[in-house]
Amino acid sequence: MRIEQITFTRFIAAISIVIYHFGKNIFPFDNKLISFLFKQANIGVSYFFILSGFIMIIAYQSKSKINILDYFKNRFARIYPVYFIALILLFVGRFIVGDFIDYSGFILNVFVVQAWVPGMALAFNPPAWSLSVELLFYAIFPFLFNSFYSKINNYKKYIFPIFLFFLVSQFILHYFFYSGFYKGPKTFSHDLLFYFPLMHLNAFLIGNITGLFFVKKVKQGLQNFDLHILIIITLIILALKNPCGLIY
Repeated sequence: MRIEQITFTRFIAAISIVIYHFGKNIFPFDNKLISFLFKQANIGVSYFFILSGFIMIIAYQSKSKINILDYFKNRFARIYPVYFIALILLFVGRFIVGDFIDYSGFILNVFVVQAWVPGMALAFNPPAWSLSVELLFYAIFPFLFNSFYSKINNYKKYIFPIFLFFLVSQFILHYFFYSGFYKGPKTFSHDLLFYFPLMHLNAFLIGNITGLFFVKKVKQGLQNFDLHILIIITLIILALKNPCGLIY
C-alpha cells in the first residue's frame, strides 16, 4: 500500500523545521498573521515520529507476523549505510578544515545512541538525534506488531492505553518543565525532556494507532479522509495559535 500524498506532508514538515531554525525572524515568516506557525514549527519533528509509526503499520499490514531477523536486516540495510557515510563525510570534512572533533560524540553517533545520553544528543552531528530516537521505535515495533497489531480488527482496544500513555508522558514533560528541575536549553534537564527517546515514544504509538485505523477503514471501503484531515489541521492551528502554556 503506497500513499503518495505523504511525500508532500513530509516536505511541509521538513521546510517548516528549516524555517524554525533559520528563518522564523525574517520576512515573510515573521508576519504576525503566520509567525505563530513557524515559532513552534519544531513540532514537525514530532510529526515525523508519528509518521514513522503510521508508515510501519502500512508497510507490514498485510503480514500476520514479522520475521524479526529479516526485519532488522531490512531496517539496517535501508537506513544505516547512508547514515554512516554521512558521518564519515562530516568527520573527514571537519578534519580537513581543522574543526574540533568530538570523538566521544562521534562514537555515540556511530552506534546511533547519542539521544540516550543526556548532554550528548546533539554531539558531533546534531540533526541525527532524531534517528537515535527512531532506533527505539524500530527496535520495539516487531514485538508490538506480533503481539498486538497483527490483530488489526481489534485496533479499538489499543486506543485507550495509547492515549493514556500519551497523557502520562505529557504530564511528566510539563511537570518537570515547569518545576525547578528544568534549567533551560543546553542542559542535562533539557536533553532529558526534549531529546530522550522514551519521551517521544507516545508520538510513535499514536502513529501506530492512526495507521491501524487507516488500514481498517480502507479495507471497509472508505477512500475519502478529507474530513479527518481537515479536523486535525484545524486542531493543530488552534493549538499553535493558543498554546496556553503547553509544550509542543
